[in-house]
Amino acid sequence: MKRRILPIVLALTMGLSLTGFTSKTAGDSAAGTEKQSETGKDEKKAPSKSAYLLANGYELMDGLTVPVGISNKDLGVEGQEPKNAEKLSVDIPQQKEKMNMYVYRPANYKKGDKTPVIYFIHGGGYHFGNVSMDESKVQGVADGSNATVVAPDYTLSLDPSYKYPMELEQVYAGLLYIYEHADELNVDKNNMLIEGESAGGGLTARLALYNRDKGKVPLKGQILIYPMLDYRTGGDEDIYNNEYAGEFVWTKENNVFGWGKLIEGQEKKLTDEEMIYFSPAVATVEQLEGLPQTFMIVGSLDLFCDEDMDYAQKLMQAGVFTELHVEPGVPHAYEYLEWTPQADRFFELRDNATTRMLGNNVAEKAYGDILKYLFGL
Repeated sequence: MKRRILPIVLALTMGLSLTGFTSKTAGDSAAGTEKQSETGKDEKKAPSKSAYLLANGYELMDGLTVPVGISNKDLGVEGQEPKNAEKLSVDIPQQKEKMNMYVYRPANYKKGDKTPVIYFIHGGGYHFGNVSMDESKVQGVADGSNATVVAPDYTLSLDPSYKYPMELEQVYAGLLYIYEHADELNVDKNNMLIEGESAGGGLTARLALYNRDKGKVPLKGQILIYPMLDYRTGGDEDIYNNEYAGEFVWTKENNVFGWGKLIEGQEKKLTDEEMIYFSPAVATVEQLEGLPQTFMIVGSLDLFCDEDMDYAQKLMQAGVFTELHVEPGVPHAYEYLEWTPQADRFFELRDNATTRMLGNNVAEKAYGDILKYLFGL
């Protein structure tokens, strides 16, 4: 399939730095500068501790990080809407404002075709990003799966109107809208999965739990792309303290800021039951039972690698059909380097899992294959 992933050049314009010095806050230069010594001469920053672990071709990501606290305003995309999608406005029962969602059809779509549907949630640490920035990526998901993709623009934590858990209420309302308006959208409401990446992957995992407990939408699966699952990672409560993960793209400082803004202003302490809708990684094995089949993929140098592997293991122990891939030697968002074999594998694995989920009941097919092998049935 033809991939439509944002090139690394665009990633740099989104506030990333490829030089020796990395901005620590959004107020610093997004372009980056080299650190100067007392003599005024430029000094090259020493390689990161985990730089020697970077796979061939990924050396250029050493020193590449997202400025902490960056916003859509900093990026010049505040309020920006997609250009190539059908727009929907969804009422949110608990909120005054509506949420916009955008519909993308696969390249081979013909008017009137009823397709599977993917509900795709964008990333950005909960404080930046929107569907417009991910438009080429979302279209690629549609083309690679031959499914209609619906993508919500949920409220970000830096928005003055934001209050936890607005984003969860919004994405659930969007999911319910698709289910209840499936005929109007020409999609199969019984052939739907949810997908997200980074913070969007975390929100996808949260949505799956919320829908299982309080919702009514049947889901074929969840696709979790290097999901942001554990509020403790990078902070004082970090249970991993992995010195070889999180030096590139999304750092511990980024994570502490992202989670902190998400829950900022929340006066009431969350109960154990509510905590899993905030940070799925804290769920027990028993609390993960009954979730839809799951695909997860993450890089070994990604800050989220440990928490993602732990979550996948708990899903398996909970009896959830789970597929986990850890790509060695790559950091967060590694598929942006689309010319690499690692990116090729990423798209192939993701698209295969998506096609499988939307086309088959995996457990039933596996059982049928076993019967055929053993008894020729």
